[in-house]
Amino acid sequence: MGKIINEKLKKLFNDGILSHLDYTDYETADDLIEGVEELISEEEIIYYSNAIKYLSEYDASLQESLSIAHDFGYGLNNINSEILATILYQQNLREELYRLRSDIKNIYAESGN
Repeated sequence: MGKIINEKLKKLFNDGILSHLDYTDYETADDLIEGVEELISEEEIIYYSNAIKYLSEYDASLQESLSIAHDFGYGLNNINSEILATILYQQNLREELYRLRSDIKNIYAESGN
Protein backbone atom coordinates (compact mmCIF):
# COMPACT_ATOMS: atom_id res chain seq x y z
CA MET A 1 0.00 0.00 0.00
CA GLY A 2 1.08 3.53 -0.67
CA LYS A 3 2.37 5.80 2.05
CA ILE A 4 -0.64 8.14 1.95
CA ILE A 5 -3.22 5.35 2.19
CA ASN A 6 -1.20 3.73 4.97
CA GLU A 7 -1.09 6.99 6.96
CA LYS A 8 -4.82 7.67 6.51
CA LEU A 9 -5.79 4.15 7.58
CA LYS A 10 -3.40 4.29 10.50
CA LYS A 11 -5.07 7.51 11.65
CA LEU A 12 -8.52 5.87 11.39
CA PHE A 13 -7.55 2.84 13.46
CA ASN A 14 -5.03 4.15 15.99
CA ASP A 15 -7.54 5.86 18.25
CA GLY A 16 -10.58 3.77 17.45
CA ILE A 17 -12.26 0.67 18.72
CA LEU A 18 -10.60 -1.37 15.95
CA SER A 19 -7.06 -0.30 16.85
CA HIS A 20 -5.80 -3.89 17.21
CA LEU A 21 -6.44 -4.68 13.53
CA ASP A 22 -3.43 -4.84 11.18
CA TYR A 23 -4.89 -2.99 8.20
CA THR A 24 -1.64 -3.37 6.21
CA ASP A 25 -2.57 -6.99 5.44
CA TYR A 26 -5.40 -5.89 3.13
CA GLU A 27 -5.05 -4.80 -0.51
CA THR A 28 -8.57 -3.47 -1.18
CA ALA A 29 -11.26 -1.70 0.80
CA ASP A 30 -13.57 -4.70 0.51
CA ASP A 31 -10.83 -7.03 1.82
CA LEU A 32 -10.27 -4.76 4.81
CA ILE A 33 -13.99 -4.47 5.55
CA GLU A 34 -14.37 -8.26 5.29
CA GLY A 35 -11.41 -8.68 7.66
CA VAL A 36 -13.01 -6.35 10.18
CA GLU A 37 -16.34 -8.20 9.91
CA GLU A 38 -14.56 -11.51 10.57
CA LEU A 39 -12.79 -9.98 13.54
CA ILE A 40 -16.12 -8.87 14.98
CA SER A 41 -17.75 -12.27 14.55
CA GLU A 42 -14.81 -13.99 16.28
CA GLU A 43 -14.83 -11.66 19.29
CA GLU A 44 -14.72 -13.67 22.52
CA ILE A 45 -17.08 -13.41 25.43
CA ILE A 46 -16.21 -10.66 27.85
CA TYR A 47 -15.73 -12.32 31.24
CA TYR A 48 -17.50 -11.32 34.43
CA SER A 49 -15.16 -8.71 35.91
CA ASN A 50 -14.79 -6.91 32.60
CA ALA A 51 -18.45 -7.46 31.66
CA ILE A 52 -19.78 -5.50 34.62
CA LYS A 53 -17.34 -2.66 33.94
CA TYR A 54 -18.20 -2.60 30.22
CA LEU A 55 -21.95 -2.65 30.85
CA SER A 56 -21.78 0.06 33.50
CA GLU A 57 -19.78 2.26 31.11
CA TYR A 58 -21.79 1.68 27.92
CA ASP A 59 -25.28 0.64 29.08
CA ALA A 60 -25.80 1.22 32.79
CA SER A 61 -29.58 0.79 32.51
CA LEU A 62 -29.13 -2.49 30.54
CA GLN A 63 -32.04 -1.47 28.28
CA GLU A 64 -29.99 -1.43 25.08
CA SER A 65 -28.15 -4.66 25.95
CA LEU A 66 -31.35 -6.52 26.79
CA SER A 67 -33.02 -5.28 23.61
CA ILE A 68 -30.10 -6.44 21.45
CA ALA A 69 -29.97 -9.77 23.30
CA HIS A 70 -33.69 -10.25 22.71
CA ASP A 71 -33.11 -9.59 18.98
CA PHE A 72 -30.54 -12.42 19.04
CA GLY A 73 -33.06 -14.78 20.64
CA TYR A 74 -31.92 -14.60 24.27
CA GLY A 75 -34.48 -14.52 27.04
CA LEU A 76 -34.11 -13.48 30.66
CA ASN A 77 -33.78 -17.15 31.67
CA ASN A 78 -30.64 -17.74 29.56
CA ILE A 79 -28.72 -14.46 29.78
CA ASN A 80 -25.92 -13.24 32.02
CA SER A 81 -23.63 -10.22 32.25
CA GLU A 82 -20.94 -11.85 30.10
CA ILE A 83 -23.36 -12.53 27.25
CA LEU A 84 -24.92 -9.08 27.54
CA ALA A 85 -21.54 -7.35 27.48
CA THR A 86 -20.32 -9.43 24.54
CA ILE A 87 -23.46 -8.79 22.51
CA LEU A 88 -23.29 -5.05 23.22
CA TYR A 89 -19.56 -4.98 22.42
CA GLN A 90 -20.09 -6.76 19.09
CA GLN A 91 -22.94 -4.39 18.24
CA ASN A 92 -20.72 -1.40 19.03
CA LEU A 93 -17.99 -2.85 16.79
CA ARG A 94 -20.50 -3.34 13.95
CA GLU A 95 -21.67 0.25 14.29
CA GLU A 96 -18.07 1.46 14.24
CA LEU A 97 -17.45 -0.58 11.08
CA TYR A 98 -20.47 0.97 9.38
CA ARG A 99 -19.19 4.44 10.26
CA LEU A 100 -15.71 3.57 8.99
CA ARG A 101 -16.88 1.75 5.85
CA SER A 102 -17.27 4.86 3.69
CA ASP A 103 -14.02 6.35 5.03
CA ILE A 104 -12.17 3.14 4.17
CA LYS A 105 -13.67 3.02 0.67
CA ASN A 106 -12.82 6.70 0.09
CA ILE A 107 -9.22 6.20 1.19
CA TYR A 108 -8.76 3.28 -1.16
CA ALA A 109 -10.54 5.13 -4.01
CA GLU A 110 -8.22 8.12 -3.59
CA SER A 111 -5.19 5.83 -3.81
CA GLY A 112 -6.49 4.03 -6.90
CA ASN A 113 -6.89 0.59 -5.18
